[in-house]
Amino acid sequence: MSFKKCCKNGVTLMITASTIELLGWGFSDCFFSIFANNLLNNFFYVGVLYSAIATVNLIFTVVTSKMLSEISARMMAVLARLLYTVCVLMYFFAGFFYSIIPLFFAVLFNGIGRAMRNTSEQDFLIEHSNNKNASTIMGTNFALKNTAWYASMAISGFILIWLANLLGKTPENTIHYLFLLVLPCFAIEVFLLKKIHIKKRIFNLFNFKKAIFDSHIFTNFFKGTKNLHPVLIFGISLIFMLRVLRDMILLFVPLLAIKLNLEFWQIGILIGLLHVPFLFSFLFSFVADKVDRLNLIIFGLLFSLFPLVFLSKTSAPLMIGALSSLISFSVAIIQPADLGIIASLAEKKDRAHIAGLELFLGQAGIIFGSIVLGFVAEQFSLQTVFLIMAVISFIFALIAIKIKIQINCQNIGNKHNKVSTEITHHHIVHHAYHANK
Repeated sequence: MSFKKCCKNGVTLMITASTIELLGWGFSDCFFSIFANNLLNNFFYVGVLYSAIATVNLIFTVVTSKMLSEISARMMAVLARLLYTVCVLMYFFAGFFYSIIPLFFAVLFNGIGRAMRNTSEQDFLIEHSNNKNASTIMGTNFALKNTAWYASMAISGFILIWLANLLGKTPENTIHYLFLLVLPCFAIEVFLLKKIHIKKRIFNLFNFKKAIFDSHIFTNFFKGTKNLHPVLIFGISLIFMLRVLRDMILLFVPLLAIKLNLEFWQIGILIGLLHVPFLFSFLFSFVADKVDRLNLIIFGLLFSLFPLVFLSKTSAPLMIGALSSLISFSVAIIQPADLGIIASLAEKKDRAHIAGLELFLGQAGIIFGSIVLGFVAEQFSLQTVFLIMAVISFIFALIAIKIKIQINCQNIGNKHNKVSTEITHHHIVHHAYHANK
């Protein structure tokens, strides 16, 4: 199936809907950690809040991946936007009334809505991907969403200052108004999603309830993991590392910028520009479909060590921006290749499950980073956070190198998607495990 044909099957509409949503979220996401710190006044508590969203997301990712066996990805995507609407209003009320009670409900609906949106989107895109176009589709989705997201971040500081002047408030006390800018995007999304043509699926209420309230839902969720291709297992696990890199930059760099007394318009531009490398992930997605994806991942992981180590040593705003951009550049290289590995090696019967596993580990990365690194930031310094991230990146690079060496020793070929099943799960995981020691 060609990329053009996939677009006709609804891929374009799904990607467009997600891109529009990320455009709206970018206005507030840039200052989310500052918004949370205004209410909580503690770096560790900000990390706990961030991890709480990921925890709810993680739990409901398991549930939503099971729900997809009974309802369509399109229906779940629409329901996600309705929950997100409630979430946005709760964030606004939390800032407006300076209260943590609406913030609690916002976290709850944010986690559930994100799980439903991400699982439905990944399930739909994986379903319309094959070995020839997997990285192209996933990379295009990744590039367009991030382009919109970071573009709105870049101008969010100016919008915040304009709103603050209009309302006669300080920028710190105006951030919650930025959440409202995503509401029109939800309306546009629902309109686009309704235009996706899908096969009618017979809805069975009994099976639907069973899928959600199954007492073994979590054990069954991981039960089949050991039967997956070993390179696929690594690809899914790498999502953990990528989310630590991406989300912790977004969480801690704005706090570091405030600490260095940067203006809000400068912070907006800084966060927008440091993610400019993601614009090139579209190009890297084409490259990943033509070369060895595992080699790209190894290169990206090793490349990230340089900016992470230096970021832990500097306090100059320009250097922070430049080094953060290099970290984003490494993620932009890794992400399409990793998503291509996941999509191309996923068997049809396992695709919904794999989409759930991928998102589950992504949220696990956020939880780890938010709590552990939030504690480090509060007790030591924000710079120390980046040094720990460098260690994690190095560990994953060692695992990838070990897997690559093992593949070459077995004469399996250069491209991961031609890897033979002659390499056993035990063989790969055994070497990966010892690389992690």
